[in-house]
Amino acid sequence: MKKRYIRILAIICAILAVAFIRRSQLDRSKLRHALNLRQLPPTTRIVGAGGESWTDYLFVADLTISPDHFDKLLSGRNFSEKKYFPERVESDAYLKLRPLNVSRSWFSSGCLVSANEAKTRAYVRYISD
Repeated sequence: MKKRYIRILAIICAILAVAFIRRSQLDRSKLRHALNLRQLPPTTRIVGAGGESWTDYLFVADLTISPDHFDKLLSGRNFSEKKYFPERVESDAYLKLRPLNVSRSWFSSGCLVSANEAKTRAYVRYISD
C-alpha cells in the first residue's frame, strides 16, 4: 500500500515537472515573438509572464538579463528610445510585477521595453491585433 502511494506521488511530481518546463518554454517562445528574435540572449531569465488573446494578443514579461546582453534584446525590431515613460512600473492587469524603477524605455511595432538604469531588469509589453 505504501509503495502504491509513493508511485502515485512520483507520477504527480513528474506531471508537474513536465508542465512547468513546457510553460517556461512557452513563455520564452512568446518573448522571442514579442521581440522578433530567433534566440533570446543566453542570460535572459523570465521571472514572470502573462497575457491573453481576446480581440488583441497581449503578452507581458518581467525579466532579468546581464547588462552585456541587453542590447541583443532590442536587435530584433527597429526600437526607438522614448523620451517620456513611467518612472516606476509596479503592476499590470495580467501580471503581478516586482516593482521596477524605469530609467529608459524603447518602443517599436506594439512592443514596449522598459529597463532599470543598470539594464539588469526589464519589463516587456507586446500587443498586436
